[in-house]
Amino acid sequence: MTGGAIGYSQPPSRDEVAIWLNSLLDTVHRGHSCFFVSLYDETVVGMGHWRRRTEPYLAHSAEVEKVMVLPTCQGRGIGKEIVQRLIQSASKTDLEMLSLSVRGNNHAAIELYQHLGFAEWGRQPNVIEVDNERFDNVRMSLRLCSPSAVVFRGSQPVGPGASTGRELGTYPSPDPRNLLDGLRQDSEQVTYDTEVSDPENGCVGILVHGNDNL
Repeated sequence: MTGGAIGYSQPPSRDEVAIWLNSLLDTVHRGHSCFFVSLYDETVVGMGHWRRRTEPYLAHSAEVEKVMVLPTCQGRGIGKEIVQRLIQSASKTDLEMLSLSVRGNNHAAIELYQHLGFAEWGRQPNVIEVDNERFDNVRMSLRLCSPSAVVFRGSQPVGPGASTGRELGTYPSPDPRNLLDGLRQDSEQVTYDTEVSDPENGCVGILVHGNDNL
C-alpha cells in the first residue's frame, strides 16, 4: 500500500499518516468526504475516499483518492467494491462529478475505473516520480447527476464555451516569444529577455526584470 500510485514516493511515517487521517476525518465529520475501509478478520485490507473540492467554483465535484488493496488480497473484487461504495455515497449528495488520478502503468486500475463508468479526459506525461522513474498521470472523471437547470457549455462545438481548438481536437500553440507583446507596448519600465531552448517541447524561458535606470 505504498508508492507513487497512491501519492507517496516513499512509505509515509506514522506521523505523516496520522496528519493525513486526522485531516480526512475532519472533512468526513463536516460532510465533505466519504472514507470507506474494507476489513477482513479485523484487519484493514483496503480503503479509499472521496473529498469535495474546496474551490467555490468546483465544490460540486470531488476527488477520489487513496484507493488501495493489500497485495495479498488483490483480485478478489475488493477494489471494485470500494469504488462502487464511493460512487454510491457521492450519488446521495449534491456532487455532480467524481474525478481521479491514476498512474499510467496501473492498467488494472484504469480498466476497473472504466468498467465503473469513469472516462479518461487527459494525461500529464511522465510527471509522477517514483525514484528515478517517471510515469503518466491519467485523469479520469465520472459525471453523476446535475440539476435540470444546469447548462453544459464546455462540450459544445459552437456557442459560449466553444473554440476552434475543441472542434479540431487540438489547440494551436502560440509562439511564446509573442506572449508578452502587449505588455511590451504598454510599459517601458521593465525589460523582457526571451530564451527559447526547445520550442517544440514547450521548454521556454521568459525573464522579466526592472530596468536599471528606474
